[in-house]
Amino acid sequence: MDRSHDVHLAIDILSKNLRPLITDSIPKFYENIMKQCWDKDPSKRPDATKLVSLFDEIIELSKDIDKSQTLIMLNNLQQISKKVVKLEEFEKDEAGTLLNQSLLDHSFTRNEF
Repeated sequence: MDRSHDVHLAIDILSKNLRPLITDSIPKFYENIMKQCWDKDPSKRPDATKLVSLFDEIIELSKDIDKSQTLIMLNNLQQISKKVVKLEEFEKDEAGTLLNQSLLDHSFTRNEF
């Protein structure tokens, strides 16, 4: 489901454990990485360094695959790496404070009705 990447999505991810749909077309190794990143315990999630290492390993293993498929995979991995770095920056940024305030505001608004 496509939707805006805003505070409402963040609230649904946190409160409803919202996750993207994993389809049969997603390779198992990628599915495993996704699920590791979603672990409720942050200490069990791979950090950016570990993800880069995993993606480098995948790239090395994929060199025998058709070049067009490899280029698509490389592009996808680069996009994922950028999003992981942005997410880590977000977590360290004051935006986390904004999200917490939004969650509080949301709970007060819901309780008023």
